[in-house]
Order: sequence, then C-alpha cells, then structure tokens
Amino acid sequence: MQRLLGWLSRTIARHPWRVVAFTAGPCLLMSLAVAWVPLDLAFLSIMNPDDPLVERYFEVNDQLKLASQLPLLLEGPAEELERAVDAVVPVLRALPQVERVVAEVPTDWLEARAPWLVDRELFDAWVRLATHPGDAASAERLGDGLAAVEAEYTRHQHPGLRLVLVQMARDPNKEPVGRNGVTEIEVATRQALEGLGVEGSFAGLGAISEQDQAQVLRRVRILTPLSLAAVLLVLLFVERRPIRLLTVAAPMLLALGGTLGLVGLIAGKITIIEAFFGMLVFGLGVDFALHLIVRLREEQAGGHTFDEALPRTIAGTGTGIVVGALTTAGAFFVAAVAPDPVAFHLGLSGGIGLLLCLLLMLTLLPALWTLLDRRTPAAPPSAMVLPLLRPLTRLASRHPWVVLAVAAAVVAGALAGSGRFHYQDNLAKVFSRNVPALETQDRIQELFGLNSYPWVSTAETLEEARRLVRAYEADPTFPRVESAASLLPADLPERAAVLAAAAPAIESRRQLLEAMQSMPMGFNAGAARAGLELLATLEQAAAAGPPGVDDLPEVIRAQFLSPDGEILVYA
Repeated sequence: MQRLLGWLSRTIARHPWRVVAFTAGPCLLMSLAVAWVPLDLAFLSIMNPDDPLVERYFEVNDQLKLASQLPLLLEGPAEELERAVDAVVPVLRALPQVERVVAEVPTDWLEARAPWLVDRELFDAWVRLATHPGDAASAERLGDGLAAVEAEYTRHQHPGLRLVLVQMARDPNKEPVGRNGVTEIEVATRQALEGLGVEGSFAGLGAISEQDQAQVLRRVRILTPLSLAAVLLVLLFVERRPIRLLTVAAPMLLALGGTLGLVGLIAGKITIIEAFFGMLVFGLGVDFALHLIVRLREEQAGGHTFDEALPRTIAGTGTGIVVGALTTAGAFFVAAVAPDPVAFHLGLSGGIGLLLCLLLMLTLLPALWTLLDRRTPAAPPSAMVLPLLRPLTRLASRHPWVVLAVAAAVVAGALAGSGRFHYQDNLAKVFSRNVPALETQDRIQELFGLNSYPWVSTAETLEEARRLVRAYEADPTFPRVESAASLLPADLPERAAVLAAAAPAIESRRQLLEAMQSMPMGFNAGAARAGLELLATLEQAAAAGPPGVDDLPEVIRAQFLSPDGEILVYA
C-alpha cells in the first residue's frame, strides 16, 4: 500500500494536469449517461419483482392497466355539473394520452334488463304484482326495492359531486416523471372547467405517483446542493480559503455524477434511492477530504513545505482512508447482492460512490492542490486546535467507568424506543405528504366506497367469479365487491322459467290496463300507465332472454372483463 501511495504522490507532483484529466474525464463521461438513463422515482421501481405476489401484481397491472386508471372527482353546484361533464369529457377523449373516458352509467341497458339483475326477492315481488295486482305487500316491496336499486346505480352522482373514470393509453408509472401524460391531462381538465365554477381533482396510482415523484424531485434539487453547502460549511473549521473548499467540492460532485451514470447503466434506471444518493456521498466522502486537509495542515505547521507535506500526507493518511473506504464500500456491495431492489440500489450506488470518491480524493484533490500551490503559494497554516478535544480525552482516560456508564445509558435509552419501530405497511404513508391525489382518493373512498388499488381476482367462469365474490363479501376488510358475477345472478335460468310461466297472465294484465287507459275519465290513468311500464319491462326482459357476459354493454365489459375474456372481481 505504501509503495502504491508513494508512486501516486510522485505522479501527482510531476504530472498534476494529467492526473486531473485521467480522473475527471471518465467521471464526466459517466455523468453524461444520466441524460439517457430513465428516471423512475415511483415506489413501484423498488418493489421486488421476484416475490410471487409482487410478480403477480405486475402481471395483472400490465394486463388490466390498473395504474392507468385516473378517477376524476368533479365538485361544484349541481346545476353546473352536467355542463362540466359535457365540457371536460370531449377534451379528455381528444388527448392522445387518454384511451377511454367513462362518464355515463348505462341506464337504458340496466332499466331494460332490470328483472334479470335485481335480487330474487324483488324479482318475485315484481312478477307477483304483475299477475296479482291486488297484492299490496308485493307493491310496497317493489316500490322500495326499485328506489334502492336506482340509488345504487346512481351512486356516482351525489348532489354537487360527479365521478368520471379516465383510462390512460399507457401505464404512467412506466414513463419518465413529468413526461407520462398525467400532467397534460390535469392541465387540459383545468382549462376545460375554467369559468364553470366546478373543481376537478384526480386520484389513482398514476396521479398519486406523478405528484409524489414531482415532490421528491423538487426536494432532491433543493436538498442536494444544501447538503453540499452544509458539508463545506463544516470544512470551514479546518480550511478557510474558499478556493480550497471548491477543490473539495469538485471530487464529490464528480463522484455523484459518475455514480448516477454508472449505476443507471448497470441497473437500467435511476430510482428514488439514487435520487437521494448525493447527500450520502457528500456525508461520507467529506471524511476523506477532512483526513487529508487536517494532516496536510499539521505537516505544513510542522515546518514542511507544500511539496514535502503532500507526499507525507498521502503516505501517512492514505492507508487509513483506503482501508476505511474499502470496508464501508464492501458492506454496501454485500447489501447489493440481496434480492430486494431497495438493498440492491442502495448497495450498488453506495459501493460505487464510495470507491469513486476514494479514487478522486486521493488523486484529483491532491492534483488540484498542487496546481493551486504552484500558481499562488500560500503561507504555512498554523496548527489546528480543537478546544474541547483535550479535556474530553483527558476525562475519558481518567474516568473511564463514568464515560462507559453514560454511553450505556444512551444505548439503553435508544433501545427503550426501539419498540416504536415497525414495518410500514400503509401504502399512503410511503408517499410524500400533502399529495393532492391522495386526498382526493380518500374522499372518493369515503363517498363512493371505491379506490384505485383494489384487490383484483380473475375467474374463468361466472360460477368461479361468484365464489370469489362470496368470499370477499364475507371478509370485513372489504366494504365493497364489484364484478360481472355480482351483476348477473346465478338463478337466471329459473327466472326465465318463471317469466315464461307468467307470460299469459302478464299479457292478459297488459291488455286490461291498456283498455283501462282508453276508458272515460274516472279511472286512474296514472296508475294504469305505471302498471303498463312495469309489465312492459318484464315482457322486454323475457323477449331479450337472460343476459350473459357477452351481452354486457361496452362500458361494463371494459371494467369487468380482462382483454383475454377473464371475469374480474374487484374488492
């Protein structure tokens, strides 16, 4: 090690410009790779794809485009909501980033097939009333039941609120932050709603992830230079010359850029782990510079010239710096072999960053000092004295048991608080605070019982889907379960038989009501008209036959069927 350090000292003294070129040049080239490497700050980028459940999540997400769904919550005066929907839907549908906009409930289809879709008790009351018009209990049950069904199918239209589903053409989490189309959709929505007195806010993983990543990026852009400035301020205690501080900043900035570029080329992307890596490099890398600065100052204060002090500094401190750096970098690289993406990215960036920082601190930094000294030689600095260092070391040597007792108390206090540590399993707390899309998501969950990250199961048949629905409904974790299996009851063949048997009676009743409508005043024409509507719905349903999966309108099919025809169950 001493031979290598001695050769390094001689090379720096003879050819400082070459050392600068051969060290800074490659780091600058690696830094350029950052411009071409994808920046992925989403939490999905650090999920372990080798875990079976995570792998299945990615598979289903790709298949169903769950992350591409952006619920839009419109809020404003009830009389303006329809105008707002009419204004915003065409604008969104015209955007290339949008694949589909669902703003309408297929009311006509649902009304025409209502006898097949309502629960069995309501169906029986409907048929009973059609064939036995004097049955008051069936009339009351049917009236209450149909009102409840109407409320259920219009739950997306609360007074002053309207929910619109925007389906993006591509998964925004797979696109670079700021260029995934979410921002363009939000801007177009604001412009379409301008002047209508209606506010629109988006939820969904795409909007949450975009807003979260934007906040992370803003923090990184602020905190990274602040952390560098803080590190340089600490160095003011040992080095007051600004130009010397800039020479310390240069290796750390080059190490940061080179690490990001190299890790990006190896891993294929830069994640949130690397985004905050600059602060880690500055915090660890400045240690190397401190050792060199303090030792160089001591050598010069002892009467050595700069040309004599620099080799002595590298030889005397270099071994400790190299061993310490290799030990820490080795620990990072060990973490990088773990299958977890967080450990991999942290270990890889930490190990590479420390090695690059070590190399630059032992080569580029002394070379820059050499060039500065040759241009403007500085007066020898005075010896450095830390006022509290001697009293503290004297106390530790004279009263070791007191110091150990204080240390033990600190450790005990730390261990006492370890019970509050827990593995965070609340996804909302993984994101940044004050993300508007998260707040919108919470409102949608509270108002409609819906969210953008449901449990999703797939089934080959309706019967299998119904078993899944029953299992979800039995679990209190899930307040709402939705599926084509929930919409299409299992007893459709039985209902078809009941309608077929009741057809003659329904026909006779319809003819009677039509005759009543044409009679002179004195008969309740309104009641006859209402009765005819109920009978007509039954007859239309019987003529159309029991609906199947293939009969569902496109709006419902797009939601409850996968592209390959599997039946989806959302909980």
